[in-house]
Amino acid sequence: MATEQKSIGSSPGTWRVFIAAELPPNIQQALAVVRQLLPARHSGTIRWLPLDGIHLTLRFLGDVDRDRVASIADRMSAAAAQTGRFQLELAGTGCFPAPERPRVFWVGLRGDLQRLSQLHGRIEGGLSAIGIGVDPRPFHPHLTVGRDATNSRPYEVQAAGYSFARVAVEPGHRFEVSAVTLFRSHLTSDGARYESLRTSALG
Repeated sequence: MATEQKSIGSSPGTWRVFIAAELPPNIQQALAVVRQLLPARHSGTIRWLPLDGIHLTLRFLGDVDRDRVASIADRMSAAAAQTGRFQLELAGTGCFPAPERPRVFWVGLRGDLQRLSQLHGRIEGGLSAIGIGVDPRPFHPHLTVGRDATNSRPYEVQAAGYSFARVAVEPGHRFEVSAVTLFRSHLTSDGARYESLRTSALG
């Protein structure tokens, strides 16, 4: 008999949700190559995300009341309908908040960042219209590929941050953003599991 994984972290009346664009398999594989370029001595310092769990996140909402999810999805769909498809490309690596204090390890993006910013702004505007506050943090387009391992020593994490920020991303890894998805995140003892609630095509 299969064992049912019990979700943790959200109360029964709330869902943990976020809006993101999914990545095609060729980009997932390119991210795998980028991670392999990090020197092996840092391998235990970073908790790499599963490749199929990496998204271009446009808005993380966290725990919201279940009865608001449909309205959030509607606002996302409206923003998508107003925005045409666009192209992005992998570009550079870095860490948040900084290489000397890395908590998040990311791969950057270039391409039609103006169209991406418009999509993000429309999503924020739509959410604001239904009473969800605008994210006060500036929008920095990136793909989170890893986080610092909690059992690592600070100097080890710092060394990994400096090394990862120097990893060169081979040019030419392009992809089209053609849809956005509202995901529900299930936090389990085995890690996060993502459930697609609605996908809306751009344009």
